[in-house]
Amino acid sequence: LHFGNFFLNNSSISPIDFDDCGHGFHMYDLAVTLTSLEYGIKQGVISRSEYKNLSESFLKSYDRSIPLREEDLSLLEDMKIARRFLGTQWLNLRADNPKLKKRSIPYAKETVHILKRKLKL
Repeated sequence: LHFGNFFLNNSSISPIDFDDCGHGFHMYDLAVTLTSLEYGIKQGVISRSEYKNLSESFLKSYDRSIPLREEDLSLLEDMKIARRFLGTQWLNLRADNPKLKKRSIPYAKETVHILKRKLKL
């Protein structure tokens, strides 16, 4: 679930576009939403403090339905990086779209920067 894949109507949220749906690792699914929220910071849609509040609320809500173990949470940053790699590929496969092509190189560079920071390179 990310900003482009749901409608808000009064107090209800309706998800659309299920490209990423399938049987997979649940922490990756959470990373999809969290990386979207991070992109919201970059776009000026939300602030860093709003991101912190939203991401904490999101994880707490998920945890009420399906308990998250510490070992699950320890993988979350890695899953967010995996999501960014998939996002890079997604953008590159759509290079015929000028708007997406324009985002491709900066997104890939930012992903490499995040990975280098994580690996302390």
